[in-house]
Amino acid sequence: MLEIKGLLAAVATPFAKDGASIDEPRLRTHVESLISQGVHGLVPGGSTGEFAAQSNNERHQLHEVVVEVASGRVPVMPNVAAMTTAEAVSLAKHAEKIGAAGVMAVAAYYEPLDLAETKRYFLDIAGAVSIPVMVYNLPVATGINLLPRDLVDLSRQAPNIKYVKDTSGDFSQAAQLIHEFGNEVGVFVGWDTMYYATLAEGALGSVHGGANIVAPQMVKIFDLISAKKNSEAKEVWDEIYPLMRFLTGGGYVSGVKGALDLLGRSVGDPRRPIAPLEGERKAELKQIARKATPEMTEEYLNEDLRDRFKSFKEKAMIGGGLATMVAGMITSLGEFTGYSEAELTMRIHDFVEGFGAGQYSGPITVAMVFAGLTLALKGYSDRHNRLDTPYTKDKPGNGFNSY
Repeated sequence: MLEIKGLLAAVATPFAKDGASIDEPRLRTHVESLISQGVHGLVPGGSTGEFAAQSNNERHQLHEVVVEVASGRVPVMPNVAAMTTAEAVSLAKHAEKIGAAGVMAVAAYYEPLDLAETKRYFLDIAGAVSIPVMVYNLPVATGINLLPRDLVDLSRQAPNIKYVKDTSGDFSQAAQLIHEFGNEVGVFVGWDTMYYATLAEGALGSVHGGANIVAPQMVKIFDLISAKKNSEAKEVWDEIYPLMRFLTGGGYVSGVKGALDLLGRSVGDPRRPIAPLEGERKAELKQIARKATPEMTEEYLNEDLRDRFKSFKEKAMIGGGLATMVAGMITSLGEFTGYSEAELTMRIHDFVEGFGAGQYSGPITVAMVFAGLTLALKGYSDRHNRLDTPYTKDKPGNGFNSY
């Protein structure tokens, strides 16, 4: 039996462009990508996976495809939550039949249940299957917060309730679960900004939508903490924390899918009525993603190119034919060096900005441009030593950016 621990990715669900169906080919590609990035398990059809916007048949399809693609390499724990116990039980039985390692379930929502009703719901699901069950405590959506004693009581009544995903956002509650009841129930935490802290506290793992975006960094954090290298883990965590904070700041599903768009691993838009990421939040995410992720796609770079070149012209106070000439030089230099136009524009923009070009006259600024181009040529001579990662202004080593 596969061990259930570590980083479990709350898998984002790809939909067709019209939103009418699950995009199965893209789903297969995305799941394979997550596994190749090192995640320790997969949770399809959770909140991040937009289960509430799917038909029963679609949920069956989703669970079947993910289990098939995983092929026993990592455990799969589909979310089987539903508005009725009968439907949740049916989904749980289906998950067991297709070979899932376990199931996760959140309490029925919209009409808040009382504690007795909530416990009965989970016990009915657990009683219908023999595979492990993870109780998902999500009070912001269900209207009921299952306290540590409630969760442990469930595990004592049903031996296969082996795990809890606590997304109460209450660190003291998570810490109590870990320290006082960790020997009875495996504690996973689902609040993104608490990932590092709860692992350091001793959580068995986490279930996160952020794993769709930065799985390698999150896996590294888990591995480092497991090796008692918390200070090194903290350094990695500091790099991705702004992204986690962004995701929890509103529009979680659109944030995850928007980030995947920027990274060239698009899984399409959320299913309506959830809207895709737009406006100020999209602009904010672009800046955060550049710092939190090691890769940048040409699609994003080229989009950013227009803004960068406009800013460059304004700072350099050039226009007309001179601007056209500089743009042509960038294109030619890109062909010669192999750098993209977007990457070169970013380099030259940041070079000129670093020397306060806005304070100088056009001719002096153009001289600076030539200096920047000279640096680009120098970088080309060292290209064989260059990492295959895009340029980031604050990350030395990726090409030349030591100015």
